[in-house]
Amino acid sequence: MLNLKKVIALVCVFAMVLTTVAFGATYTDVTEDSAYYEAVETLNKLEIVTGYEDGTYKPEDGVTRAEMAALIARIQGYGETAKANANTAFTDVPASHWASGYIANAAGMGIINGYGDGTFGPDDSVKYEQAVKMIMATLGYTPFAEKNGGYPTGYLAAAQRYDVSLAVANAAVGQDANRGTVAQLLANAIDTPLMVQSKWNTNGEVEYVIADGKSYDYKTLMSENLGYVKLRGIVTETPTAVLTGSKTIDTTAKAEVKINVADNFDTNNKDFQTLGSKTFLAGETDAAEYLGRSVIVYVKKVADEYEIVSVAVDTNRNEELTIALDQFAAYTANDCIKYYREGANDTTEAKLEPAASGNSFDVIFNGTAVAASTVFTGVTPYVTAGSLFGGAITLVDNDEVKGYDVAFVDVASTAVVKKVTEDGIYFYNGVKYADGNVSKEIEIDAEDETKVVVILKDGAEIEAAELAEWDVLSIYAVNDDSAVIVAEVVANEVVGTIT
Repeated sequence: MLNLKKVIALVCVFAMVLTTVAFGATYTDVTEDSAYYEAVETLNKLEIVTGYEDGTYKPEDGVTRAEMAALIARIQGYGETAKANANTAFTDVPASHWASGYIANAAGMGIINGYGDGTFGPDDSVKYEQAVKMIMATLGYTPFAEKNGGYPTGYLAAAQRYDVSLAVANAAVGQDANRGTVAQLLANAIDTPLMVQSKWNTNGEVEYVIADGKSYDYKTLMSENLGYVKLRGIVTETPTAVLTGSKTIDTTAKAEVKINVADNFDTNNKDFQTLGSKTFLAGETDAAEYLGRSVIVYVKKVADEYEIVSVAVDTNRNEELTIALDQFAAYTANDCIKYYREGANDTTEAKLEPAASGNSFDVIFNGTAVAASTVFTGVTPYVTAGSLFGGAITLVDNDEVKGYDVAFVDVASTAVVKKVTEDGIYFYNGVKYADGNVSKEIEIDAEDETKVVVILKDGAEIEAAELAEWDVLSIYAVNDDSAVIVAEVVANEVVGTIT
């Protein structure tokens, strides 16, 4: 059973702080603005790379040759089977060495070599060109490399030509390859078409071909060895919200998201040759937080369904702008939002995607899809109501057509707790909701599987019974009958002396 309240609590914490959605990074030292963020996040979800117990990844640290052998085994899908101890031909890698199985596996496939004196140097730092060679050999590009200068020139040329070294920064021949560099190389490699043997020619020589789906069946490490399919598209529905229309919540259902799939990165994947709206299990990912964003996802078939194992913002297609509620000036007839620039008295415009584009913009008002004209006309009262309301408008451009495609309008009102019963939370002043109606209570029905009420304090979910009289709450909902209502404790009683 899906604990939908936990999902909602996490999503709405972001809404309540009234800023852009922040898609939490796995590692504290690889943030969203890091050059290697997407690569590290993806490989972590695919269980290819791991971090440290203190929550860091240490992208600038080096990688040993033994660690590189282990990574090679994982991108081949041999992580567990190659882990067992094994005898190797290297004098400095006994069968008891933690990486002996990985090293034996890679050496047996001709992916790695020793130093020529019988040693491998498992604890030596792997050089950039060594890492590239191991990866390109794993992809089958040794014939290409040997015809183009051998090691290291041929392997480096292959990596550049087939985009395995794409977006790799601060790496050079002769230098140690750090964990960030290796992550980027591996992330590029798992989606690169393999070079495979096609046939013997009349001279008895082996001919090789790129398995790119054109002259030969499409094959990558990801599709052939790891069992994943890479997709790109826009998230149109989550367990609690939808871009257009109404959404019925079912707290007993598995968490699912709908994605309007635009690319499948696999010309021979029969299940996804027909693009368009597809439903996926969210699994253990935070895919439900990406509503309205263009994403890159990796999915894996589980029984008769596809489950998302990794999701990340498509950085090439997403552009976001967040303005505070009191910066909003007007919504114009030509689909523009006028707003005051921070610290300025004059206004500027944010252009929304016009209906003529065939994909006019959507509006999500406190988690609910609404008509654009209605919501923007209704924003003005909140702007002029002083401190009773807080909020933000986040605009998202998720495609290659100029103009913002989605507007998230988040408005929070305040209320003071009077009492709490089994049936609900009662207020002294009442709550003026986003639709303009006033209610002096939030009803709570634990048996209602179509509605979620979440109470937050210090970023964590609490029971309503933990609230006390005079607690001040910030309420996030369209009305008192919203499918999702979030109330966050924003102030507690302060006892002191007024002088």
